[in-house]
Amino acid sequence: MERCLKQHKLKVDQEFIVFPDPIYWQIPSTLIYEKIMKFIKGLPITRRTEEILPPKKAVTFYRQAQDAPLNHGNLTLRSCGKNTLMRQYVFGKRCTLAMRGTISADSSLEPCQMRVPVKLKHLLGKHVLVNRMPSLQPENVINLQVAKTWEYDCFGLPLEVLESLHADFDGDEINVWILESIQAQAECMFLLNSKMDMGSKTIGLKLAPCQDMLVVFYINFDKINFLPYKDPNRNLKKTFRVIYDLYGSAKTYECINAMRLYYLEVMENEIVFSITLEEIQNLICQAEKFNSYEEFEKKIKGENLIVQIKSGAKGSLYHLYQMFKCIGPQADGYVSSSFWKGLDPWEAVLHAKISFDALLQSGKIWEPGYGYSKNVFNLQGLHVDYQGRLVDGKIMIEKDVLNTMDRELILSDDAFNEILKRHLLEDQDQSKKCTKKMKVSNNK
Repeated sequence: MERCLKQHKLKVDQEFIVFPDPIYWQIPSTLIYEKIMKFIKGLPITRRTEEILPPKKAVTFYRQAQDAPLNHGNLTLRSCGKNTLMRQYVFGKRCTLAMRGTISADSSLEPCQMRVPVKLKHLLGKHVLVNRMPSLQPENVINLQVAKTWEYDCFGLPLEVLESLHADFDGDEINVWILESIQAQAECMFLLNSKMDMGSKTIGLKLAPCQDMLVVFYINFDKINFLPYKDPNRNLKKTFRVIYDLYGSAKTYECINAMRLYYLEVMENEIVFSITLEEIQNLICQAEKFNSYEEFEKKIKGENLIVQIKSGAKGSLYHLYQMFKCIGPQADGYVSSSFWKGLDPWEAVLHAKISFDALLQSGKIWEPGYGYSKNVFNLQGLHVDYQGRLVDGKIMIEKDVLNTMDRELILSDDAFNEILKRHLLEDQDQSKKCTKKMKVSNNK
């Protein structure tokens, strides 16, 4: 400690120690990262020489990056699993510039567009990569086109891309990667843009309806006549899925954008959507009359809150039942009180215990390597036999895993039923026409 104090000339003539501003600790690490980026791009490290270092020098730069000082220790101490700065830089090695900023809602944008601060107006018309950290999952990277600017220092996103990014507007940040070549922009436009390719192997569709869109579709179901298909149960997500299966990406994008314009007009001119205390009081009175959840589910009546639940925008009727009637069975007991009335001491302790156990279980997923080890444990009994079948012990899970099907060839159940109905109706119409012709010919 004495040697460090003398070396850095820190003042110790008071009861506390004055340390330099931590921002200066980043200077050596910033220089190292600049050298690393030049090394990755194949550029000379210094201006004094035009020598380009060979690939074998990668080990040297990796060690320097590990030992570089940061605000909370060096990179070796800070790295958790695979979330290291080296991986982040390698991920963006095809980009000349990467930006990070907070996101805000902008419903005026089309689902494939985004808005940037006015200081970045030179990006207008360009295609960029967008991903939300730290939820870097398969197909969590999407392509958006910079369409507009505004005076705020944040990025504006359409509401329809939030589900694929696992994002919301409570302070979430995204990374925006600017592509350096026309070829890279073309790749993104055709491979990662929802207008060109709506399908996703992991999340179904790259675009999803927002809460207001779900509510308007549920309320004005009979008035909407511009969609080629509507789910009879007023489920908008299933509606878009069937449209994608029947008509493809371009038509699905067109329908989602048309539904966006429609719900904005309805919410602005026709509906004032709010939840009142009177509605809450009516739900409490109704819940007291029902003896079971099944009865509550069938007979409950309400206005805006029930519409939100039935449209799929918010929660479920079971959450409402726990709020107004009773919490119901837990792992070690039964809680007969509701959150509205409050729990007695025994119920409060029981509920806290169950919640604590659940947090312990779910908290394991944040440990480094837990997800990998859990997947390995779940898959350790699987093997592909000599016939090409995926087998778990004596159970055959998949008959042929060597010849996989493309996602575009897989239809949802609702789309398959719709195709059957349409073909059956066509066959019935043709049979009716044939019978009419037969009758006419017989009469003649």
